[in-house]
Amino acid sequence: MYILKNIKGGKMKKVVILLLAVAMLPVLSFPQIKGGDIYGTVVLSDGSKIPGVMITLTGELVGKKTTISSEKGNFRFISLPPGKYDLRFELDGFKTVNQKGVELSLGKSVTLNVLMETTTLKEEVTVSGKVGVIDTRKTQVGV
Repeated sequence: MYILKNIKGGKMKKVVILLLAVAMLPVLSFPQIKGGDIYGTVVLSDGSKIPGVMITLTGELVGKKTTISSEKGNFRFISLPPGKYDLRFELDGFKTVNQKGVELSLGKSVTLNVLMETTTLKEEVTVSGKVGVIDTRKTQVGV
């Protein structure tokens, strides 16, 4: 503020203040550095993409986030803070895949190619019913 004290006249002070404000504008307008991103594709061993996979991401700073892979098998988690993350890939008819310790740095992105294997579906059908009581002493036929 030494400069402002030695400047005479109100107009000149306003001009200097305006010039200082304009000079500070680029410093204040730098975009904030965003967090890191995790991108990927879920595929079979033959390279075909798997849509509809539920992906759960857990980390120390973000808690739990989920997404579903697109029709082309793609998924993404954007603007995550730096740290280590665990991912879980689940879909009926496929073995669950756990990817642990994915390390993410500030402003960087990690691309994953996740291989899932098919598995046999286990189905169990239980049929239960209540048997009605039959009265053997009645001889009438009901309609």
